[in-house]
Amino acid sequence: MDEYYPAVTRSGNLYFTAAYKNAIGKEDIYVARWENGKYADPLPMDTAINSKTYEFNAFVSPEENLIIFTSYGRADDKGRGDLYLSRKDKMGNWSPAQNLAALNSDKLDYCPFISFDKKAFYFTSERNTLNNSYPDKPATLPELIRSFTNSQNGGGDLYWVSMESILSLWKTQ
Repeated sequence: MDEYYPAVTRSGNLYFTAAYKNAIGKEDIYVARWENGKYADPLPMDTAINSKTYEFNAFVSPEENLIIFTSYGRADDKGRGDLYLSRKDKMGNWSPAQNLAALNSDKLDYCPFISFDKKAFYFTSERNTLNNSYPDKPATLPELIRSFTNSQNGGGDLYWVSMESILSLWKTQ
């Protein structure tokens, strides 16, 4: 069984991605609660977060009041995986996850992280600006090397935006 991309909160709860038999979808985000000095059996998060498709790479805030994760295969997915955001309400329930559509691309957007000072939001994206065809003449070796060693080469670049802009995106959707 693969288990990956762990996030530990201040309470000690452990969130991670896995594809267990009790999954809601193909890959889900699970939480193993820290209780009485040990971890309880992991349970999949409910359908506000997990769907019948793929959910993975969750960032969970230390206070456990915000989660940003990647999902692939949802009806509103722009491409190979989009970032989604959910917050806990006053009753402690997660709100239905919303696609951060203005931020996502038609490529894989993943590995979210919020800075410790809560001012910056980081993520990885495989968006690219590669020239997929050379109709007039073949590319030279230096052109190909330059294309594949620059940013936005589809290999997963790191991006950042202000956390304020992420929260305003979430509020307007």
